[in-house]
Amino acid sequence: MPNVQVGSIIEYTYEITSDFLFNYQGWQFQYDIPVVWSEYRAKFIEYYHYNRDFQGYLAPTINETTRGSQSFTVHTSAEITMNGRQSGSIDTYTAQSSEERLVLQDIPAFIEEPNLTTVRDYISMVNYELEYIDWPGKPIKRVRGNWESVNKEMKDNTYFGGRTKGNLFLNSVVDETISESDSDQEKIEKLFIAISQHMNWDGSNSKYARYNLKQAYDEGKGSSADINLMLVSILNKADVKAEPVLISTRNHGMVKEFKAVTSQFNYVICKASFGDKYVLLDATEKYLGPGVLPERCLNGKGLVISDNGPSWVELSSNVKRQAKVSCLISINDNGELNGNINSAYDGYSALKLRKSYFTKGEESFKEDLMDYAEWNIDSLAFKNASNISESFEQSLTFSNAKNAEAMGSLIYLNPVLMNQINENPYKLEERVYPVSYPSMISKDYYVTFEIPEGYVIDEKPEDTNMMMPNRSAQFVYRIIPMGTDKFAVLCQFKINKTMFVQEEYPYLKAFYAQVVDKMNEQIVLKKS
Repeated sequence: MPNVQVGSIIEYTYEITSDFLFNYQGWQFQYDIPVVWSEYRAKFIEYYHYNRDFQGYLAPTINETTRGSQSFTVHTSAEITMNGRQSGSIDTYTAQSSEERLVLQDIPAFIEEPNLTTVRDYISMVNYELEYIDWPGKPIKRVRGNWESVNKEMKDNTYFGGRTKGNLFLNSVVDETISESDSDQEKIEKLFIAISQHMNWDGSNSKYARYNLKQAYDEGKGSSADINLMLVSILNKADVKAEPVLISTRNHGMVKEFKAVTSQFNYVICKASFGDKYVLLDATEKYLGPGVLPERCLNGKGLVISDNGPSWVELSSNVKRQAKVSCLISINDNGELNGNINSAYDGYSALKLRKSYFTKGEESFKEDLMDYAEWNIDSLAFKNASNISESFEQSLTFSNAKNAEAMGSLIYLNPVLMNQINENPYKLEERVYPVSYPSMISKDYYVTFEIPEGYVIDEKPEDTNMMMPNRSAQFVYRIIPMGTDKFAVLCQFKINKTMFVQEEYPYLKAFYAQVVDKMNEQIVLKKS
């Protein structure tokens, strides 16, 4: 393109010709840059009935429908029958038509902030889905399915329902793993551990099995579908009622229950029942216990594929990202810190560390921690790395930390050495989509400081106990004197629910702003 320069405007037009009537072309109005004007027109004839799905938080500037008529010809190709070749036909029709016009003007850029499922859930766009065809002189042909038809489709699919049948090789695994006296709940736990510990997830999300399950088991790896359909199969062999559950991961988008299509799903987990209870299982994560779904799966509802017909289950978890840190630290006259730190991680925080620990190996894991630390680590040890029913514990001793600064007779100290929130993640004036945390958060920090001889606390931050309505978020900060030569700092940060609607955003943003300010406040020690 000759003479293209900054500020040039490029206009182009293209045409798509398609006979895929089901996939009527939709339109995206909003992008990550501002749009001055975006217009979409769609014209339909009365024989094809489409369902319109408009999403996003921006109202159309223009939303109008014009009625009219449309004449067209239909060419029917020749057919060869038992009696010989039949000639084709050309027929002319005149049908009622409707043209929809949607315009959005001065569209702001969609700015992505943290704790968002996927941009596709919230940007302004319109899509159409063919519901039924009502051609003159012919019976109505319903195209859009329902969840019953989806249930049957998936049950009959060779790479889904078919993969939960047969699998005779799993009989020996059942015999080696459980005993006749085990309850259904014990069977579920033991067989879950057997599959999750034997299989390695290859990182791919899939609702269809990619391999023959015998091959996947022999190789010890597979997709989410390979592993979890295998889990369904082995539980059924142990006379436990287990069913596959179709889900959409957080980065794939929310499932719309009014839209019965399998393309909404990209992942499968397992539902196992015992008595009048059930548990949801995902054996791709060997460092999460039975009944704890990975954070990527915590996204709305899942569709249970069952011989009894489809049903929905909530994809939620009471497990948190949880960390508890306790420290004993001494400060010398030069402002250097020395001491020990003991940390205990549970839930999704422990999962992240365990995956890194076993992927890298202990020595490489240690080296990375030492390289990342802002102080000299003199010793470093771990506990319960393999025992997922216990906290993943880390203990270290350090020296020469520079978190304090000595200036004459004063020492300035920021007492929050770990789990510090240095920056507010929420910066928009207005967020038009909700804040969706994968899981709840709990961070507890308790440190005891031994101050140099002859020093006293001259200035300290005020104690704080902040709470959002209904205790949905909480922050506690306290300075606790302990005689003349010690003091303690208690810092607790909690997010107690996973979904904050748009109206709560200003309060959540202000909450984080106060947390950042408080965590950056210093204690001043003065030589008396």
